[in-house]
Amino acid sequence: MVKTDTFDKYSLVYAWSRDDTKPDLSLTTLRVALDTPGSYRSHRTGLSLAYDGKHRYLSADAQLPYKQIQAAVRYEWTDGTKQVKGSLRAKGGNIGSLNAAVKTEMPGR
Repeated sequence: MVKTDTFDKYSLVYAWSRDDTKPDLSLTTLRVALDTPGSYRSHRTGLSLAYDGKHRYLSADAQLPYKQIQAAVRYEWTDGTKQVKGSLRAKGGNIGSLNAAVKTEMPGR
């Protein structure tokens, strides 16, 4: 086995935020990124989560350096519908996607 890359350190960056400045939003976000600055190849890995209780959704996005994988999922809910959407990409091409919903005849149940 031969080592093909060199780097001296890891970099971990995270941010947690909540936007209470706008009364029509209730958005909370978390972002995390791990990287190896100065390396020959990109090792940047990222994760982003967002939650909005007022508009009723939860979303997640991830990026991995291996084969440039990107994944995204979003879950939305209302009194009458629950819906999940997702996608998976690698090397710029679409591997698959998901879109599913469940509708309730009696809202609130």
